[in-house]
Amino acid sequence: MGLVTRFEDLRAWQEARRLTVQVYALARVRSFGRDLGLADQIRSAAVSTMNNIAEGFDGASPTEFRRFLRYAARSASEVQSCLYVALDQGYVDAATFEASYAQAQAVRQLCAGLSRRLSTYGRRGSATSGQVKESVEEWCVTATDDGLTGSRAHRPTGSRAHRLTGPPAHGRRQ
Repeated sequence: MGLVTRFEDLRAWQEARRLTVQVYALARVRSFGRDLGLADQIRSAAVSTMNNIAEGFDGASPTEFRRFLRYAARSASEVQSCLYVALDQGYVDAATFEASYAQAQAVRQLCAGLSRRLSTYGRRGSATSGQVKESVEEWCVTATDDGLTGSRAHRPTGSRAHRLTGPPAHGRRQ
């Protein structure tokens, strides 16, 4: 991998883009699409995840980038919360919920790992843009080779999704 010079090179942004594609596909499903408020909320949260990573990358400092990575992670959490509403309302089945929830979790983990990597520069004071981008490059290579790094995975299992929503209502399949 060459020097990371664009936000599009960041694995966190790439995974946030995948999340956004998934969310837009979900929001097009007829029953989900009729709930305009929820559809708009989950789409906005997914787009915000992508945009905060991009905006932070072009920020003035590692500290600012870390702040935007926290915003991105929070937006991914918002997507996860909206997914519970969609599951509870029968707009998505358990398998779709699990896949989308896991994608949002992957984004959260990547943002957390990248933020920790950047924290070394925040403590030192000032860092040049080149130093920050080299640090990001090293982290991206590690993340790609070793899988996700970041906060501990928190993925609900099928049984957790079922436990939170109760048994299927009126023959609804999960």
